[in-house]
Amino acid sequence: MYNEAKTIKIKSVPFHYCNVKWKSPPGSLSLPVSTIHLWKTSITSVQNVSLAFKDMLTQQEAQHLSNISLLKKQQEYATSRIMIRYLLGRYLSVSDKCVVVKHLENQQPELIEPVPPFPLHISQSHSAGLLVIGFSRHDIGIDVEKIRKAKCYPHLEKQLLKSLSADIIDSRDTPIALSPTLFTRHWTGYEALFKLHQTGTLLNMIKRKEVEIVLTDKITAFHIPAGKEYISAAASHTPCALQCYLAPPII
Repeated sequence: MYNEAKTIKIKSVPFHYCNVKWKSPPGSLSLPVSTIHLWKTSITSVQNVSLAFKDMLTQQEAQHLSNISLLKKQQEYATSRIMIRYLLGRYLSVSDKCVVVKHLENQQPELIEPVPPFPLHISQSHSAGLLVIGFSRHDIGIDVEKIRKAKCYPHLEKQLLKSLSADIIDSRDTPIALSPTLFTRHWTGYEALFKLHQTGTLLNMIKRKEVEIVLTDKITAFHIPAGKEYISAAASHTPCALQCYLAPPII
């Protein structure tokens, strides 16, 4: 049986399993050098998103929200925008009303205002009602996924199976098929690497048949349980430590 605590390799990058505790944050936030801060929170479940968050979204965000037809996507959009600004405000000791963030083509956030006193990198991911946001002084890529069966994603399973035998450090524990946990760990690991290199998402790359990324530098990478049903991953070009915090719900 696959040992969940083992390190696995993805694209020759060791992902270390860190069974860390997600804890309440300190009253005063600081972001140390060579540290990744991960935050998790639930996606809002309110039904009338536009009305509930009209005073918490920018005019541009409210306009974009009105063009999203699916309620699930509205909830994800509002939660991520509001939470990122809230946390940035805490790091920078300013009101979240003063924080301006733009989202790049790969949907990863970038702080525009205020100009931080140090490099500040942000990465985000959400899955099945859970949002995870990462902050660091160096480049990062993060992902979170609900643990799923590989057979539900046949194209993704096929791609991951190609490298499975070479990726598991202890081949004695290699399963014949991908267990839900192992499948999800490989999925999140790939996604974190793709986001680190700003090359989109793994699923989109598979659809375009462009699944290769060139890794030229050493990478520090982690797998982190984000609850009983979720696995998250974080990757960086910089050797770093990891701290995990519980973010408050937005409503």
